Amino acid sequence: MTGAAPDTADVVACLRYAGGRWQEVADPYGPGLDRAAEAREGFTWLALRDPPADRLAEVRRRLGLPEAVDVAEAGADDPVTVEVGTVGRDPAGGLRTGELTVTVAPRLVLAVHRGADGPLGAVAHHLAHRRHGATVDRWTVVLDLVQHVVTGYPDALEAVAGEINALEELVFDDRPDDGVVNRIHRLKRDLVELRRAMVPAQRPLGALADGDEPPLPGRVRRRLRQLREEVVQAVEQLNGYDDLLNSIFQARLAQISVAQNDDMRKIASWAAIAAVQTIVAGIYGMNFSDMPELHWPYGYPAVLTLMAGSAALLYWRLRRAGWL
Repeated sequence: MTGAAPDTADVVACLRYAGGRWQEVADPYGPGLDRAAEAREGFTWLALRDPPADRLAEVRRRLGLPEAVDVAEAGADDPVTVEVGTVGRDPAGGLRTGELTVTVAPRLVLAVHRGADGPLGAVAHHLAHRRHGATVDRWTVVLDLVQHVVTGYPDALEAVAGEINALEELVFDDRPDDGVVNRIHRLKRDLVELRRAMVPAQRPLGALADGDEPPLPGRVRRRLRQLREEVVQAVEQLNGYDDLLNSIFQARLAQISVAQNDDMRKIASWAAIAAVQTIVAGIYGMNFSDMPELHWPYGYPAVLTLMAGSAALLYWRLRRAGWL
């Protein structure tokens, strides 16, 4: 009795390139992948999206791939691993990040993406429709994957810039929105996610572009240098947005502090006005027989007039001083 075939829903592409053509590898979790990886001509590309950890470990074991090999320490025939973060926006405008891990062996490229908006499907489509006669090798796949990821960084940064511009208008409006601080906090969280995705890509791209191992074609090194510079520029732009957002946050905190001071002055002013009335009422509420104007027929109206007059005088002085 044969077991059920493993679910291949996490397989985006399993292709072998040989003789100038792409061939689909049947049974990617079975013997088909083993035969493709052992072929002496061309190379095999396996692209997985959110594979279970145990299945990925089994695939790496069958293909003889270590968990990770630092690019700077890899030899000419050693598998190397390149990790870059992916970014995108969901339909509601929220930030979505992921991680792309590409392992390059002598006759194999293993690409694993975790998270949303991965490049695997788009790159597979692009490579399948690549013009006839164009150079295709392992590093062509790597370049297409990394390029697809890096070119998505400016779109995410543009969305951040639009949100910062909107926050600036809200903060410096005549009546700032009370929800500005919460929006700033959410955007700060997005910036942390973007930094977590973008910054790690600089090191492996730089090591591949400037190192001697593994040996790469000149066109590949040139393109890798360009991609590294694009990542560096994106990170610098991200840092600039972070500084600008900090300035907006400080401006909003200053506005809140000024508003609180204004409220405290108003509260103190009304408390001072009420205190005068309380003092006069407290004095005349004492049980003494000898009180000023106590037996005068107009004493009561006179005291009320004194209280109202003192309140009006205080109100005028405090309003003139800008406290009310």
